[in-house]
Amino acid sequence: MKSKAILMALAMMTTALAGCTSGTDGVPEMDEDALNELIQNNLQDFINNTTVVVNQDFHYHNNTTIDNTDNSVSNVNGSGAVVGSSSYHATAGTSAPDPSAIAGFENSGGFALIVRSDAYSHGYWTSTVPIGAWDLTGASICVGIGGTGEQILQDYFGGNNMDFTSIGTGDSSEATDKLISGECDAIASEGDTVYETRSGLPGNLSHDGTWIAVVVTNSGWSGYEDLDVVIHQEPGTSTSLLGFRAQITVTGECVENCAGNASTVTQTFMEQAWITDCDADYYGCGYSTDHVLNSGHSVGESVCEFGMSDHFGNIGPLFGAGMECEHTITTSFHYTMWNTNGEYDGYEFSWGDWSYIVYWESAPVAMHE
Repeated sequence: MKSKAILMALAMMTTALAGCTSGTDGVPEMDEDALNELIQNNLQDFINNTTVVVNQDFHYHNNTTIDNTDNSVSNVNGSGAVVGSSSYHATAGTSAPDPSAIAGFENSGGFALIVRSDAYSHGYWTSTVPIGAWDLTGASICVGIGGTGEQILQDYFGGNNMDFTSIGTGDSSEATDKLISGECDAIASEGDTVYETRSGLPGNLSHDGTWIAVVVTNSGWSGYEDLDVVIHQEPGTSTSLLGFRAQITVTGECVENCAGNASTVTQTFMEQAWITDCDADYYGCGYSTDHVLNSGHSVGESVCEFGMSDHFGNIGPLFGAGMECEHTITTSFHYTMWNTNGEYDGYEFSWGDWSYIVYWESAPVAMHE
């Protein structure tokens, strides 16, 4: 703009001196050298005493029109917030369970075996789980002739790839005699009379001398336990789930009739999904099998403003970017312990505390009207 003002000044000076070089009107003629000297001597004074006004018009557009492929038109406000860097967050802790979540259900019949502990070698299924019918492969079992017991045993042993030898007896007295003599390793008994039959055996065969294996039963322990973990998403941000783990342990304490069984039995339930080290490439390596909440134990739900919601079951970006949302992961475990050897009648079961951790990434989002 400065160069334009100087050119204008030169033009004005030249115009003012026009005619001074001509001698036709009686004014003495000025040669070219004299004109240049005059301009050189007076140019700076002219510039210092001259004001040049330049008018410029600036036009601002506050919104932009986007023509979408579906022929809809959206107006985007150009005053969006500047997007900054993302941040990482985690929450971890424990949560108390429902104290009455595990309840026993009563035996309404069933089919059981009374087993000689000194005549048949048996062991533990694991170091913490009591002995059961699965230990009886190869056993000689006294069972009533013409009854349904033999068919029940054949179905059970065959279904578990086990074998046994059936020894027919006319009545319960004959079966008891053969158990006492050692001809039979076990005798069959109805589930609702098995303890009465067992208590009537001689002292060296009752209680510590025998154990009960329940083949068909309608009794045991059962219970559910749920945990909700919530991530709150502020307006103008997005959330990507990077990791989740929840676990809880069931403990059974033997309080009576514990001979031959572990004093404590435990089972731990766990649900986990965690992003691998892949530079946040969720789609490249974050959706492999062990990063998906689809085991049936956990489900995620995003509930956001404007009445919108969605379910999720994967590690990665969650629904509702830019909106205020509540992302909830609900984990549920079901515990069932069948009364597989009759000794669980002396146990009490309870849930321990939940342990959990959630890891996520939050990033700012430029929202537009």
